Amino acid sequence: MEGRLYSLARWLRPDVESLPADAREIAVADVFGFVYTLPLALVGLVWLSRVTILDVALHEWPTFLGLLVLVYVFRKLDFQFFVEVKEGTFGGIGGTLELVLVWAAALVFGPTTLWLVVLWRIASALRRWVRADGADIRWQALRALSMSVAEDTLPPLAALALYRMWGGVIPLPGLWLRAVRPAFYATLAKVALATLLNAPYFVYFARSRTFRLAPLRRSPFARFWASSSSWPLIVEPFGVLAAGIYIQDGLWASLFLVAGAVLASVLAHALSRSVEHAQHRSRELERLENLSREIIKAPPDATTLVQILERHASTMFALCQLEIRIFPDQVVVRRQYRDRPVPDEAWEWMGTQTRARVFRPGERLPWSEEPTPVAVLMVPILNTERSEATGGISLRRRQNPERAAEMLPAAQSLAAQIASALDAAKLHSKLLEHERVEKELAVAAEIQASLMPRRAPDIPGWQVKAMIDSAREASGDFIDIIPLPDHKWAFLVADVSGKGLPAALYMALARTLIRTFAFEYPDDPHEVFAATNRRILDDTDDDLYVTVFYGVLDPGTGVLRYANAGHNPPYLLRNGGSADVDELTGTGIPLGMLREASWETGRVEIAHGEAAVMYTDGVTEAQNPDEEFFGEDRLLEHARANREGSALEMRDVIFGAVQEFIGDAPKFDDITLAVVKRDPRGNGGETS
Repeated sequence: MEGRLYSLARWLRPDVESLPADAREIAVADVFGFVYTLPLALVGLVWLSRVTILDVALHEWPTFLGLLVLVYVFRKLDFQFFVEVKEGTFGGIGGTLELVLVWAAALVFGPTTLWLVVLWRIASALRRWVRADGADIRWQALRALSMSVAEDTLPPLAALALYRMWGGVIPLPGLWLRAVRPAFYATLAKVALATLLNAPYFVYFARSRTFRLAPLRRSPFARFWASSSSWPLIVEPFGVLAAGIYIQDGLWASLFLVAGAVLASVLAHALSRSVEHAQHRSRELERLENLSREIIKAPPDATTLVQILERHASTMFALCQLEIRIFPDQVVVRRQYRDRPVPDEAWEWMGTQTRARVFRPGERLPWSEEPTPVAVLMVPILNTERSEATGGISLRRRQNPERAAEMLPAAQSLAAQIASALDAAKLHSKLLEHERVEKELAVAAEIQASLMPRRAPDIPGWQVKAMIDSAREASGDFIDIIPLPDHKWAFLVADVSGKGLPAALYMALARTLIRTFAFEYPDDPHEVFAATNRRILDDTDDDLYVTVFYGVLDPGTGVLRYANAGHNPPYLLRNGGSADVDELTGTGIPLGMLREASWETGRVEIAHGEAAVMYTDGVTEAQNPDEEFFGEDRLLEHARANREGSALEMRDVIFGAVQEFIGDAPKFDDITLAVVKRDPRGNGGETS
C-alpha cells in the first residue's frame, strides 16, 4: 500500500524523490490526504448546494455577516498545544471555539450556515497558495483545503439528516429534554463521522515504514490522535446550548454566551502560547545541557562533534528547519521541514557577519531580492581568536514566526559551544608535539581565553573596566558580562578550585550553565545559582567546585542584585569618608559542593560616583619575594586613594600596585580584576 502511495505521489509530484526522508514522507502524506478527501469534499459541496436555502441567507444576512465576523475573531484566537510524537516531529492539538458557533447556527438556520466556514476555508487556502514559495506549501494548502471542506460538510450534513430522522426540527425548539436529546445525539454522530473521515490520514503516519514510528512512540501518537479527535466532543455540545438560548431567550442572551466564548478563547490563546513557549525553552535548555556534557566528555579532537550535534542539536528547535555548516562547505546538521536547503548565497553572507540576525516574514534578505515568507535566524559561529565566522547556524520557522526571536539565546549558546569545541580541536592538533603537561596547560589557557568577553559593553552613565593577567599555569579564573532583558546587565567573576585543563573545562561548563540560566531567571541570582549547582552535580563527577560572584545591574536605577557563592567579597566604595566601604559578602557556599545548598540574593544601590571593585584571590594572594601576601588592606588602600578617578585609572592603579608588589617573584595565579563605576553626574562613561 505504501509503495502505491509513493508511486502516486511521484506521478503527481515528480520532485518528491529529491526531498529528504522526513520531508518526502510528509509530501506523500499531503498527496494522500488530498487524493482521498477530494472526492469527499466534492460530494460534500454538492450535497451542501442541494440543501442550501438561498432565502434563508437573504433574509438573515445581517446575522450571517455577524457570524462571519465572529468566525474571523475565533480564528485569530486559536489555541494549540504541541506533542512530540516522534523525535523532532510535533503534532498540534487544539482548535477554535468557532465549532460551537457554526454548529449552533446550523441548528437554528439550517445547513445553509455551513457556507460561512466553507467559504472561509477556500479564501484562506487561496491566500496561502498565493503566498507560497514552493510546491511543498502549495500541496499542504491543497491537502488542508480538501480535508477541511470534507470535514466541514459531510459530517455536519449527515448529522443534521440524522437529527431530523430522530425527530429534531430546525430551528431547535428550545432547551427542554425532548427537544435537545436528538440534537445531542446528532452532535455525537457529527464528531464520530469527522473522526472516521480523518482516520486514514492518522493511520498512514502510524503505520508508515518511512516515518518509523517506534513501538515506544505509538502510545504518545495514539494519545495525540485521541486528544485531537476528542476536542470537538468537548466543545460542540455547547453549540446545542447556544442554539437553545438563541431560540428561547433571544439575541442578547446568546450574545452574552458568545462574549463568554470569546473571553475563553482569549484566555486559551494566551495559555497555549505560554505553554508552547515553556515547552520549547525547556527543550532547548535540556538539549544544550546534554550537548555541553557530551562535548566535555568527547575526545578533544572533535572527531565525534558531528554525531553529538546530530543527537542533540538536530532536534533542539521544534517546528524549524535547522542547518549547521562549518565553512567553507561542511554541512554538519541539516534538518529540513518542508523548506528548501539554505542557499549558498546565504552562507557567503554569513561568512562576513559577527553577530546574529533575525529576519521576520516579509523582510528582504541581504542575500536575496525576494522577501522571506518565513522567519529566518542566522547565527554565526565565531572563531574566538579573530572574531571571524568559521561557520553558522540557520533556522527557518513557519509556525508562529513572530516568536522566532525567542530562540535566539539558545541558538547563540549552541554556536558558542560549537565554537568552543572547534577551538579546542584546533588547539589539540597544534599541541600534540608538546609534553603532556605543557599541552594541558596551553589548551586550558586557550579555552579560557576564548570564553572571555572581548570588550566591556557600552552602558550609558557607567564605566566598566576589566582584565585578566594570566599566569603561566592556566586556572579557572573567569569574567563574563551578560546582556539581559530590559536593558539589564549581569557581571560574573568566578574561580574554579583546580588548575589546568580540568579547571578550564569545568569553568566552560559552569559558564555555559550560568549564561543559560541567566536568561531563565534574569532577576533572581539565587535561582541562577541553584539551577547551575544542580546541573553541575548531575553532569560531573569531579571534586572541583567554583566560587562565583554574580550581580545583575539595572543601569537606570543603579540597583545591583547579587549572590556570592563563597567568592572574595567585592568592595563597594561609597561617597564619603575612607571608612565608607561596603563588602558584598557571601550569600552561600561555592557551586558544585552540596546538592541541597541554597543562596540568598542581596541588594545594593550604587549612587553616582560610587564604584564596585570585583576580583579573585590572585590579587589578594599575590606574593612578593619575601612571600608576603598583597592582602585586602593594600587593595582597599589603593582603591580608596583613587576613588575620584575613572574606572580605568582605578583598575590600572590597583594592577600596577600588585605588579610592583610582586616584583621578581614568580606569579602563581591569574590576576583578575573588574571595576564598575557609575558616572558622577550621570554622563556616559567609557568602557573597554
